[in-house]
Amino acid sequence: MRLGEIVQLLVADIKVHEGIPYFDISRGEGEDKQLKTASSRRDVPVHPTLIELGLLDHVEKRRASAPKGRIFPDIKPGADGYFSAQYSKWFSRYVIAVKVKTPKTSFHSFRHNFKDALVMAGVEESRRRALMGHSDDSVHGQYGSKLPIPVLFEAISKINYPQIDLPSLCKAP
Repeated sequence: MRLGEIVQLLVADIKVHEGIPYFDISRGEGEDKQLKTASSRRDVPVHPTLIELGLLDHVEKRRASAPKGRIFPDIKPGADGYFSAQYSKWFSRYVIAVKVKTPKTSFHSFRHNFKDALVMAGVEESRRRALMGHSDDSVHGQYGSKLPIPVLFEAISKINYPQIDLPSLCKAP
């Protein structure tokens, strides 16, 4: 997901279909949410690793205390009105603190790495596009229905990063 999509998530944006939790990436009226493009509107299953790391537990705690609130309420919009502005700056400081900063490192690097991981896992292009919120402007891409959550969950579950100790990275420096 794009940084802007993540930081503006509401607890109501985490839904369940056929037992599979997913992010409903959308722009609701009166919710001060923005999407980059029309194709950004999509459903993205929650990766099993995020569940293991406690994301759904966090969402349930937030839902209990603020049923209409944001998943990450500490992230406030910047002067430009975007919720990603302040977090982007924090993330830049964080990658320096954990000593993983390179000239090409940014939060957007996650999207590049995710796309590469989908390709390496053999995930078909239409599923990659659906997960990433990319459109297919070809005539062929204009036909067919939205891919079902179980199909997208199968695709996203193929992704893992065994060389990265995610629990350690998730701890604040």
